[in-house]
Amino acid sequence: MHPSTPTSSPQRKKGFRPDIQGLRAMAVGSVLLFHAGIPGLDGGFVGVDVFFVVSGFLITGVLLREVEQTGRVNLLDFYARRLKRLAPVYLLVLAVTLLTMLLALPPLYTSRFGPHLLGTLLYVANFVLAGDIQGYFADAAPSPVLHFWSLAVEEQFYLLWPLLVLLVSRGRVTRARRRVAMALLPVVLGSFALAVVLTPRFPTPSYYLLHTRSWELGVGALLACLPALGARLDMRARTRLLMAGGLSILASVVLLDASTVFPGWAAVPSVLGAGAMLVAGQHGTTPLSRVVLENRFMVWLGDISYSLYLWHWPILVLPAAIHGSQLPLAARLALAGIAVLVAWASHVLVEDPLQRMSLQGRRRAIYLTSAATTLVLTLVTAGATVHADRGLSGQSSSVRIPALDRRLAAVPAPIRADYANESVTAAGRLVTPTRMTPPINKLEHDLTEVQTNGCSGDVNALQNEACWGGDRAAERTLVLLGDSHASQWWHAWDAIGRQEHYRVLALVGNSCPAADPGEIPSDRDEESAAECDAFRQAARRSLAEVEPEVVVVAQTITQYQVLSPNPAGFHQRWQRGMVDLLGAIPAASRILYLGDNPSYSPKISDLPAAGNCLSEHATDAQNCLVPHRIAEVAQAERTSQRLVADTGGRYADLSTILCLHQGCPMVTRNHVLYRDHTHVTSATSRILAPVLADELARTPGRAKN
Repeated sequence: MHPSTPTSSPQRKKGFRPDIQGLRAMAVGSVLLFHAGIPGLDGGFVGVDVFFVVSGFLITGVLLREVEQTGRVNLLDFYARRLKRLAPVYLLVLAVTLLTMLLALPPLYTSRFGPHLLGTLLYVANFVLAGDIQGYFADAAPSPVLHFWSLAVEEQFYLLWPLLVLLVSRGRVTRARRRVAMALLPVVLGSFALAVVLTPRFPTPSYYLLHTRSWELGVGALLACLPALGARLDMRARTRLLMAGGLSILASVVLLDASTVFPGWAAVPSVLGAGAMLVAGQHGTTPLSRVVLENRFMVWLGDISYSLYLWHWPILVLPAAIHGSQLPLAARLALAGIAVLVAWASHVLVEDPLQRMSLQGRRRAIYLTSAATTLVLTLVTAGATVHADRGLSGQSSSVRIPALDRRLAAVPAPIRADYANESVTAAGRLVTPTRMTPPINKLEHDLTEVQTNGCSGDVNALQNEACWGGDRAAERTLVLLGDSHASQWWHAWDAIGRQEHYRVLALVGNSCPAADPGEIPSDRDEESAAECDAFRQAARRSLAEVEPEVVVVAQTITQYQVLSPNPAGFHQRWQRGMVDLLGAIPAASRILYLGDNPSYSPKISDLPAAGNCLSEHATDAQNCLVPHRIAEVAQAERTSQRLVADTGGRYADLSTILCLHQGCPMVTRNHVLYRDHTHVTSATSRILAPVLADELARTPGRAKN
């Protein structure tokens, strides 16, 4: 006989296990706190794995009981129950998310995530995300429907799983559980093997897709096939099993993070931990379970876990997107609390009433008509957002930068890009052009080859073919040295190398300046700083070995100054780093130092990124001018200019040709100049190629000491 349940714990009823509701609460709580950015809970994403195990256990139990009672599985009833259980809140959250995007965010944002919305409606969000350039843990602006991927995985599993249960158990009702378990075991083992093998090689698809996730649902399903498991355990053993499972999940929440290869071996503790907790409560409760899992709060949180999972992510993400940057911790915690309240209201007003409603006669017709109407309206609206970029701007004229026009006209341009598509600005107003290069909804993909082909940060760049360009057969060598502000000019220097007969070597590292700033920026950790130091030293060894005719240096200063943990001493540290850098360049090499392009940080400006700004101000690009107070050369930049001149090199100030009197535009003619707050686009690199070639021709040789 089980101990009586205290009044503080919901009474166990036949078919209802409050401990499972508590386990659901653990799962959704870990996901919520992880997404809110609570320090120390970087592995909270394993809550989804707990959900998978619980789902596999419960749904398979339902299917097996139906087989044992009726001898078959009514597939239509099964899918109808799933639709009734999932669709109302699912569609409501999706509709509210889409409406918020349309009303409160730039058209570019809605256009960017239009395919995600369509994929979510069709329960294939995981496939859409698997093919996206961003992974689940990417720092870039996340999809507001990112979290729907896990529901897509579940429904894809349950599209096939009831069929397998029906086929395996047909005519063999008395041994249904055993036969289903035997059929399921190779599926679980095969899926787990795929997760272990494929995740290190293909991390993003492996995270999202069914073939590397089905083993987690399968573990729960296997437990449902083995109801006698744990029957002989006494209360002490069940308590230990429950404790071991809970600690295993908590350890994953605390110890794992975005760098973990997941899923695979790293998912085993949370999956088996959830399984252990299910087995521990299979044949009765324990005092520990009543205190930790079956108390009223945990059961209540488990009751609203589905609604909370759906609501929490857009409530956390959309305000940050509207604000334009990550919100402080206090604000994120407040939003998490709001998500709980909204989920509770959604559960009480939508989820629970519709779940209890009998779908017979007129009620069934009303429900199905409402659901279908909501689905169609959301589908049509989401479909329209996929092509929203067509209407991002409707003008044919654009901004001109006279200084850039004059400079281009003053130099020979054998490699000049098409820059003649021009119309006069309307009434002196700066107007965003209709067709822009690159398209503003593709800016995040506008990366150069050396940023995507494994060259960036490679300490063995000399042996890496991906780091070489220009005229490969040439005898002269030009080295492009610096961080991502050097990589962004690759298109120009690759073309100049072919034209002027240089073989071009890229010694570039993202967020790794050629000059040592003498500190770790606030957005980096010690490990990444050590990697940067190693690359910087390797680059200098490569310079000594190659002895290039020309070294072109490009690096940002603004971003490192903004991210400096000690801004007061930044200038002195940067000066020391520049002296050290210039001293490491071979004496015979000519030095061309590219002053940084106008850029700005979200920390010191309210301007949104270029694409969002241009889409939001489609009729007036005046609102997307970078103020001179932000773009002007900083003290550290002037120091770099002086040191380069003292060394006999040439300093090219690009800001003078990329700005107007009233500020620095994000677009000129039909070309977008910036892909984000600080980097120029490939179009800018190609436009300025003749200017850079002219700067190269003006770069003097240095007197040998």
